Amino acid sequence: MTTQPAPKTQKLEKDINYFLDNYLRPTDLEIRRLKKEAENLIKVDAAVSYGYLGRIAVLENNREAVISNYENAIRFPSNNCVTHLNYSVALANCGLNDFALEKARENFKMFPDDKYVFHELCDRLFCNARFNEVSKLINAIEDSKQLQLINHATKIFEMANLTDSEAQHLQTLAYSVIEKNNLYYFESTINIIDDCVCFTLYVDLPVEKIFDINWELAGILADGVEDMRCGVLSFKYSSIDVLRERREYERGI
Repeated sequence: MTTQPAPKTQKLEKDINYFLDNYLRPTDLEIRRLKKEAENLIKVDAAVSYGYLGRIAVLENNREAVISNYENAIRFPSNNCVTHLNYSVALANCGLNDFALEKARENFKMFPDDKYVFHELCDRLFCNARFNEVSKLINAIEDSKQLQLINHATKIFEMANLTDSEAQHLQTLAYSVIEKNNLYYFESTINIIDDCVCFTLYVDLPVEKIFDINWELAGILADGVEDMRCGVLSFKYSSIDVLRERREYERGI
């Protein structure tokens, strides 16, 4: 979910979303400009200012700053549901999936009647491979493609006796490569291929360096669990260049 910005923040909102929506990494100069605009809002609304600084920290690939800025934002009396919701989204955007799910659960307890909070919780469960849990909430999911994937994945997990906790542990190990190597993460996609749920994690690396990251991932999974469940649930890294090219191709059709 995106916030509904006041007129003074519309340009800042648009600029931040431009980088996020187009899988682009800002230059240091662009980061400084965005920060200055966000900091200028501190006297107007501190919670909003820190919230924007948290989102800019995602673009900067500074996970500690994402957390510290949003923790500051939620301390102010003017913080609201949107601030908490964007906190969860920002955590997910920088690859902190487990923390994002934890925050989404907290948000749902605080704002159980907000539909955006509910959908964010479903998305976080989905991205953390907790398909059995999210399947119990699917009546309110409007995305039919996602719904079909959840139903299919749930059946695959049931047939393989794969629990949500085991699946999330594998997901956590896969995402640990991001923090360990300080990779610039963009997003992940989930597909089902030959009855295997396949996660592809897109990072800012050239294609020729992806093999080394996937080799490291294989080692982490092998060391972390006795059974990698690779025939049921798989993870791989890919260059963001691949996703950009795919988007351009789809736009050209």
